[in-house]
Amino acid sequence: IGLSDAKLLTVDLTNVQSQLGGRINYADSPLGQRSQLTAIKMFKAGDRIGVGTSSNDGRCNISTIEDDLATNEKELSNIITFKAHKIEQANHNILLYPANSIGFHPHRGSGFVCTIGGEGKMHFWDANKRERIVDFDFKGSPVTRAEIDPTGRFLAYSLGDDWSRGIQGYLSHPSKVCVHVLQDKELEKNYQGEQNYPLKY
Repeated sequence: IGLSDAKLLTVDLTNVQSQLGGRINYADSPLGQRSQLTAIKMFKAGDRIGVGTSSNDGRCNISTIEDDLATNEKELSNIITFKAHKIEQANHNILLYPANSIGFHPHRGSGFVCTIGGEGKMHFWDANKRERIVDFDFKGSPVTRAEIDPTGRFLAYSLGDDWSRGIQGYLSHPSKVCVHVLQDKELEKNYQGEQNYPLKY
């Protein structure tokens, strides 16, 4: 659970009884005190449980949840933190947009990551190789949410106003819900297809 004070609350639902006496585990957000959390997504990779977080300043983090044997509590072990949604302007200014969602392919653990942002981009990442696989451009329309189904075949996403541009963006982007059929070639770095392939909405 993400809290407004940049803390993450971890609750083990298989052992809730032991946590009712005040032993609730808090951890600092891996994105830091100045980054408001926008999304949290859990994943399983082998025998490890992981968590992906995204923030309003365009950054994302992938960590694993580990047991601290000294304190018998849960702690986050950082895998990678990266800037996912930014635009570098010609004058070297950098505009940061919220990373509205982070998601994982159900059969690839933390290896395949999907992030979406307020600047109107969707990115597929290979977190293991620390590189971006492919970008999709929604022509400035903010991508507000994305979710990969349990089979790993479908990616549902929504477009519309996410309030990242304040009153200036109000009602300037029509709301849409779309479904994209994920293809294996899009999950690999050597994908050279049209970058606007899934954007026929």
